[in-house]
Amino acid sequence: MNLYNTPVLGYSDAEFKPWKNLIFSGSRNFLLVEGEIDKCYFEMLRDHAHGEHKLNFDGEIYSYGGYTELNVAMLRFVKQFKGSVFVTFDLDVEDSVIKNLKNANMVKSDDYFPIGINESGKKDIEGLLPETVTNHVRSQHTQLVNTAINGNNDERKSAKQKLKKLYLDHFKSEAKPGEEYYSEFYKITKIINKAMTKSL
Repeated sequence: MNLYNTPVLGYSDAEFKPWKNLIFSGSRNFLLVEGEIDKCYFEMLRDHAHGEHKLNFDGEIYSYGGYTELNVAMLRFVKQFKGSVFVTFDLDVEDSVIKNLKNANMVKSDDYFPIGINESGKKDIEGLLPETVTNHVRSQHTQLVNTAINGNNDERKSAKQKLKKLYLDHFKSEAKPGEEYYSEFYKITKIINKAMTKSL
């Protein structure tokens, strides 16, 4: 049976594609994150070196490709046919996705949680990074920072993505498990661990 064109879902190949690997995965438990960079941060949190703060999750961390893919039908489908599902997304897009999440009968902290700090410039996963990391990267890449602020739409988007990768690379090279680098991340793992425990 070709699930791409099932009348139940009513989705085209293009609409179904971001979810294909998840639907056909043998895993029953999923942590859904916006992109591959987000996935890298959460994979780091699975390290046993984090002790009681580690992400206690033995399922698959799945990148769904951006908040625009969080449609009601697919969220309901995943919840119905998979085991435990927890959705994350950047805090700055919460207003854009909250209606779909609620229509899919998802509850904040139990089924989803926005990532970031409610301060200007910190409403995404990079907002959880210590300023020592972000300040170092910005000081080394001032032209890229300037383009991210003052470029045209395509230039800004490209520059921001490059900065996100640089933040991740520097964090991976410098960060040690513990409060100094991971204090904000641990607040998120606590919420996810609690939700996943309840869903078992």
